[in-house]
Amino acid sequence: MGRLLAGVDLGASNLRVALSDGEKLLVERKERTLLTDPLAPSRQILSLLRSAVRERGGRLLGVGLASVGPLDLRRGEVRDSPNLPFRRVPLVKPLEEELGVPVVLVNDCSAAAVGEKEFGAGRGVEDLVYVGMGTGIGGGAYVDGCLLWGKDGNAVEIGHLTVDPDGRLECGCGRRGHWEAYCSGTGLPRLVGWRLKRGEGKDSSLRRRWEEDRQGLRAEHLFEAAGRGDAFALRVLE
Repeated sequence: MGRLLAGVDLGASNLRVALSDGEKLLVERKERTLLTDPLAPSRQILSLLRSAVRERGGRLLGVGLASVGPLDLRRGEVRDSPNLPFRRVPLVKPLEEELGVPVVLVNDCSAAAVGEKEFGAGRGVEDLVYVGMGTGIGGGAYVDGCLLWGKDGNAVEIGHLTVDPDGRLECGCGRRGHWEAYCSGTGLPRLVGWRLKRGEGKDSSLRRRWEEDRQGLRAEHLFEAAGRGDAFALRVLE
């Protein structure tokens, strides 16, 4: 029976699970992340992993879990994430109890930095910064060839750096002026709405969409409008 290693990418919007034999990708699954209760993500991960192992056949040896942060590595959980609706999301304990194998938790952007260092643009580089933009903004970094962790694995939570000290846009964490409030998947629609409220973009297709469904405006609508040459959308992206 073959030996299997599992990789899990838990984001605020999407969940991905993959199996490998240590050399190549064998099985991959992707679903929208379930956020019905704090244990829903761990149950969903278990379901996807078990399905993938049944399909491939083999013995699971361990799980590497890259998750949206901030993290509490000591407790093995996500804590106080501005992009999840729960204060704490337990991950390591429920997965290890059900699977009976080691589960290693790491910040998703730190994991991405490892990927770039080992297999991508960062090979042979001692100092590296990775920036990930999705539902939120995160980062991972190497300094002098060492992965930068911080006390709880949150050393490079760059989405919550203040880029506008006088900013009026509120970040998901409740503070104002953070990078994530302006440039993330959740921040861009808020930025568009804020500028439309100020009277900008009177002839923009984004205004028509926003007036029809203010909660339904998404970052992809902004990029689509910019691709069509919408002047207001292009100004926002500048």
